[in-house]
Amino acid sequence: MSTVADVKFPCEALPEDPAQARLLGVYPQRQDGLFMQRVKLPGGRIEPNQLRALASIAERCSSGYPLHLTTRQGIEFHGLRRDDIPAVQREIQTAGLTALGACGDTLRNVTVCPGTGRCPETRDVSALGDAIGARAGLLPWIRQLPRKFKISISGCPNACARPWINDVGLIAQTDGTVRAIVAGSLGARPAVGIPFEGTLSAANAQLFVVAALRLFHAEGDRINRSRARLRHVRERMGDAAFLQRLNDLFQEELRGGDGPGPDWAPVSAHAKLVCRLRPPLGDLAPALAREVAGALEAVGADLRIGFEHDLLVHGKVPPALTPSLRQLAAEPCIVPCPGTTWCSRAIADSRGTVAGIRAALPADCALGVSISGCPNNCSHASVADIGLVGRIRTVNGVRQECYRLLAGGGAGRTANLANELHPCVPAAQVPETVRRIADEYVRSCGERAESFGAFISREKAQLSAAITSHLPAVGL
Repeated sequence: MSTVADVKFPCEALPEDPAQARLLGVYPQRQDGLFMQRVKLPGGRIEPNQLRALASIAERCSSGYPLHLTTRQGIEFHGLRRDDIPAVQREIQTAGLTALGACGDTLRNVTVCPGTGRCPETRDVSALGDAIGARAGLLPWIRQLPRKFKISISGCPNACARPWINDVGLIAQTDGTVRAIVAGSLGARPAVGIPFEGTLSAANAQLFVVAALRLFHAEGDRINRSRARLRHVRERMGDAAFLQRLNDLFQEELRGGDGPGPDWAPVSAHAKLVCRLRPPLGDLAPALAREVAGALEAVGADLRIGFEHDLLVHGKVPPALTPSLRQLAAEPCIVPCPGTTWCSRAIADSRGTVAGIRAALPADCALGVSISGCPNNCSHASVADIGLVGRIRTVNGVRQECYRLLAGGGAGRTANLANELHPCVPAAQVPETVRRIADEYVRSCGERAESFGAFISREKAQLSAAITSHLPAVGL
């Protein structure tokens, strides 16, 4: 079992033990001899000079590969050779960033809604996220958890940080208290979390997180990794017993903890969302990364990475965008996982479906599409407006890529999972099928202000029948 002492960042050589390599943010790619290196960006925050530094690393060490944005506010390098990883990690550290805990059986990057302290009526929860990460990092067993542990923090009740699909989701309330949602996760069999009924404050929220981590460390399944998340502990214990145990541990932390954490930080009255960029596929070429950095510096704006392969710029005035960046500002919200392009676990080419979907959707389509190349759900397809989950099935006697079609999810902001509209849409028919759904939503709603989720709930049976009538028979 790996320990903190075993794992040093930056490493002198990539560990042969895959568990230790993952704790350093490194996974092997689909291509033999190549690796992915993930970088943690707490709350998705990154400075222009740091973005330039990562662009330089990519140019020197992963030539031909872009910087890749993740759905948990991080950045990845792809195409790295084993011998290059120590130097890459040293440069990441020099830039004031880290990869320690970016992957592996530990607390992952603490995510924060990108608009925290910027959107009207929000609390600035960035300091709380940093404090939770620092406090958890002091736990001697934090890198010996049964599996990964994910925390999100939302700055207002809109819950933009997707609390319902995290192990712990904290939501700042208008009265200054904190609401907690616990024990949610996606994966092959997704389940949203449940509310914790106790009262939290910003000052004691990190003690609550420590209590949840203690419960997971003690009770998580260390044998069956497919049943090793905090959600599975809840399912095994039952909701009532789970919440009682969690509250007991929380009360212990309150009685004997290290004292209260930070209270709310002041909200910026001068910064607002002035620009949103969506690099296609989540890929940001090093040259474009430099253009982003320059545009930010010119107007004193700041940058936060979102949850949908997007870059959110906050400031007093919009930055002057180059023609290349203006194009990114007009991109639709289509979020694929790395798929068979890079991931060794993928079974479908999720990235390869994007161009067809992009061409099929109307230019003003406000719906989000998430595409996962396997059931692991890395793109959050199970809570998306329209979600696609890769699988292999037989169509007309030929084994080929298909996608399970889901729609109407709450994006992790609510307890709503997406509904299945069809079990197996052949990859070639995906763009037209997605277009039909979008067109029917516009036609059906007309002048009514109806959410897409409400539309899907109302029209699920009719949509499923219509989609099936246009598709070939699919076998197992």
